[in-house]
Amino acid sequence: VGMDRCFELGQFYKKLYGCWLDVDNRNDTVEFHSNIPGRTVMTAKLVASGLFSETFEN
Repeated sequence: VGMDRCFELGQFYKKLYGCWLDVDNRNDTVEFHSNIPGRTVMTAKLVASGLFSETFEN
């Protein structure tokens, strides 16, 4: 459940800030910084996956 929520958070950020971040056309490197490894890295990867995922509309 927690991992799904992190992915959904990334999708929420995409919906809210997608135009400002231009996430659909970004070819740059995106960096996440943390001073605590482990779970924080996994969370960042999940949020990024949601943020930069393709959206499918029915």
